Amino acid sequence: MALPNLIIAGAPKCGTSSMFQWLADHPQAEGASTKEVRYFVDADSHVFDPSNNFATGGAAGYARFFPVSKPKAKIRLEATPVYIYQKSALNALPDLPSRPRFLFLLREPTRQILSTYRYFSNNWTYLKGGVSFAEYIELVDAGSQKLRGNELLSNAIENVRYAARLAPWRDRVGADAMRVMLLEDIERDPAAAMVDLAGWLGLDPTFYRDYGFPLENATYRARNAWLQAANVGLRGLIAKTPLYKPLRAVYRQINTSKAPRPLAPDDHAALAALRLRFEGDNQALEQMFGLDLSPWRDGAWDE
Repeated sequence: MALPNLIIAGAPKCGTSSMFQWLADHPQAEGASTKEVRYFVDADSHVFDPSNNFATGGAAGYARFFPVSKPKAKIRLEATPVYIYQKSALNALPDLPSRPRFLFLLREPTRQILSTYRYFSNNWTYLKGGVSFAEYIELVDAGSQKLRGNELLSNAIENVRYAARLAPWRDRVGADAMRVMLLEDIERDPAAAMVDLAGWLGLDPTFYRDYGFPLENATYRARNAWLQAANVGLRGLIAKTPLYKPLRAVYRQINTSKAPRPLAPDDHAALAALRLRFEGDNQALEQMFGLDLSPWRDGAWDE
């Protein structure tokens, strides 16, 4: 029974899809058949699947996602970024027989919240009616019922108080079994970041000298809301069929743009006010893991 010895456990909208692919492409590593297995999420999560979870399927059910095509792989991995918030993952994953290590990717908090907002406004249809970013933050602060059913939206501000989120993981698995990386460092020099990570994992770092570093799961902006709603409904039906990738490529040519919708003055003001909320949390994170968060302090994140 093959089980992973590396879990990319967080955080959402911090580059975990790209990181999963970059590691899975390494000849000494093998990724899960599904990038986000979501096997250890809590029953109240919006991504919980009653037919696919540890409580009902145990370790044997989890092993189904790790077919062995590289028998000599040093690393087997999956990436479910919501695990960082899940009690089920924290309780069960460290006790797997494979004794996995845990990788957490983090992003400057307001960047992460803005990306989450854009993702669920554009790639999905959770936020309807043209809700602006400033209006969305007001909904979060008010605990609005409009955000119920998606904890990534409703808990967006608490989710990026990273020190509080990671402290239980460090207590549970120990500092040596977890690694924290900043998306900003990876974006600045992906080759250097991956060479360093390869050393921690025991992988041959020379693979990344000429690697292309493709980007995965980028947020897009839908041009037509009606077509996007139809796309959301259809892709769940064809996601695991051979039609999915070619139809997705056609759809994105027709109805998407990589350029985000420009922010209004109220949105910029909301971002500036939001950034002040995380100063203490970021200081605690910096001290807890010996990180250099100067990219977060020095960057201009009104994207």
